[in-house]
Amino acid sequence: MLTLDFAESDELRAVLITLRAVDQTIAKRIRKSTQSELGPEWTEAVRGRTNTRLEVVALGNTARTSVSSNGITLKAATVGRRLTRGFDPKAMYAGVEFGANRNEKTTYQARSSKGKNYSVTRRTKAMLPARRRSGPVYGAAAEMIPRAAALWTQITVLTIAEAAEGKKGD
Repeated sequence: MLTLDFAESDELRAVLITLRAVDQTIAKRIRKSTQSELGPEWTEAVRGRTNTRLEVVALGNTARTSVSSNGITLKAATVGRRLTRGFDPKAMYAGVEFGANRNEKTTYQARSSKGKNYSVTRRTKAMLPARRRSGPVYGAAAEMIPRAAALWTQITVLTIAEAAEGKKGD
């Protein structure tokens, strides 16, 4: 489960202090607006960096955001169910994100239909990408964190300004 939280940057401390000081209905409007704007952008950023069908299904389709008064969390591989043949994105995301040694062989015990045990040696990581330092999620996060911080700040200022003028929000 990949989770990237970036509420600790200096630029966002003012937004956090502001969100703690404003009325709860205004803070709720800010969170809701930020979530609706940021969610699709994060999903598209992750999907745009995926190359294989496995990356799309395990990382791109599971990209989510959560917005609270304490920060924004960008997530991937945190939702969904097991794929065919037992691949669980929540438990096995690291191989998809960072790759693996594709030539590594694994030996395990199998049983024939007649009940005889035998050893099987296979390259079980051959379907994963080659080992790499970062994958689609980390690349998309590096691109999206400044955008998300700016968006959160803009929505906060705009919503508070509208509330001061007496306009009704969503």
